[in-house]
Amino acid sequence: MRRLLRWVLVVGPCRLYLAGEASGGSVPWAFMGGLLGVATASGGLGALVALLAGADPGDVFWQWALVGLGAVLAWSVYCLLFLVGLWVRGRSPRSVRGVRPAADEASGAGRSVNDGWRRAGRDSLVPGALVGFFCLLALIGFGGSVVAGYEERQYDGQTAVVIAEVLRYDDGWWGMGDRKLVVRYPAGGQVLTGAVAADELGDDVAVPAVGGALEVECLVTDPRQVRPAGASEQAAGDVDFGRIFGGVSAGLGMLAAIVWLVERRR
Repeated sequence: MRRLLRWVLVVGPCRLYLAGEASGGSVPWAFMGGLLGVATASGGLGALVALLAGADPGDVFWQWALVGLGAVLAWSVYCLLFLVGLWVRGRSPRSVRGVRPAADEASGAGRSVNDGWRRAGRDSLVPGALVGFFCLLALIGFGGSVVAGYEERQYDGQTAVVIAEVLRYDDGWWGMGDRKLVVRYPAGGQVLTGAVAADELGDDVAVPAVGGALEVECLVTDPRQVRPAGASEQAAGDVDFGRIFGGVSAGLGMLAAIVWLVERRR
């Protein structure tokens, strides 16, 4: 049990990092495959238990699959925090006992190799690239907030909620892009046809079938401006999320920049 725990908590994160360093861009794809594999295996085990217990295997499969996904994601977060701890200490993952082959550890081969890892007392704790990374995240967050706010201002004014009929789906060329719902709705004494984005539907609203009904809202002064009813709340949430995400990223970027500048002056 101790060996298993050590592999999961210490050796596994180090070998995962070294495998990614050696193979380049293949690790993210392997990680996604492993994630789906664990979820499928976990769901299959749950479905088997449900069958033996006489329960419905369909719901149990998805519940256990989510448990498997959560376990892998939690371990991934732990791996990241563990590697950050090694970086702060200036200890290369290759130097951790049990990571290298036993023959190399016995002979001391590779003990002085740091593989570009931070060396305590010699290399900066915060690389300059990390400052730029947080600045980029801040730009993405604030930029998304500005775009969401601009789109929301197009619907400033009095709106009316009406029942529309879904005529068809429009998924764009070759099925790429966001799905649009082409709807027909009454407004201003006439029947209009417009398109609304399916991703603007609320979380508790299912995409209706063709011929089904959908609540939409349109501007009284410009009825051709139409979107799903309740989309304003979702847009406001997008604006707030962008501001919070950008603010947190900017704060982390400032903290990283301060540490980087202090170390540069030493």
